[in-house]
Amino acid sequence: LTCSVETLQAEVLPRNVLSRRKTSGERARLARDIARFLGPLVDRPAEDLAKRLTGERWTILGEPVQDPDGIATLEQEARKLLYGVDLKAGWARRAPWGASAGNLLGYVDHSGTGVSGLEQGLQAWLSGVDGTAEVRRDHKGRRVSDELMVCQAPVPGLDVTLTLDATIQQMVEEECLAAWRAHEAASTMAVVVEVATGDVLAMASVPGLNADDTADRPRDGSLVR
Repeated sequence: LTCSVETLQAEVLPRNVLSRRKTSGERARLARDIARFLGPLVDRPAEDLAKRLTGERWTILGEPVQDPDGIATLEQEARKLLYGVDLKAGWARRAPWGASAGNLLGYVDHSGTGVSGLEQGLQAWLSGVDGTAEVRRDHKGRRVSDELMVCQAPVPGLDVTLTLDATIQQMVEEECLAAWRAHEAASTMAVVVEVATGDVLAMASVPGLNADDTADRPRDGSLVR
């Protein structure tokens, strides 16, 4: 129902990139070329990225790239068009099934820490331990080698398998939604338990929560804690 996906975030100190060109016209063209290349990948208009690339401060260039093909494209250009752009690897939690069991699962904050539901309750098992590595950079902070010196290997978090049945879960969510609409209720909730084992086969409530939608955040009493 939820999983971690690899991401790549483009960040830059503009002078580290634009200093490769001598004239202001050449620097402007380079900024536009980079902006046009990054725009579709980081979900930002090229015009906005071009402005950021001509600023003075360290800046984040759009959203983290999650698509494997997009990540591969960024990595291919890291030593070419994007030379001087810092590509930071990271991870993000995603809910492929959307809002299914969203209130039960909960969500994580910007740092990946669970703040509600099972994401919070199982944080110790899901989070793992970050590793550390050293990279070579020049005097302007630009990476000059792809070689990594691993100081501490990361420890991955554990997978957690729930007893929820996807088919039953969907049926119960549809019934909760129908009852919520029919009775104009403030909320509805239902739980299906297998009597012989005590396994929870479905747990649904409306209004729901889509962990992938940052605007769809908790309402009082709507999350399982």
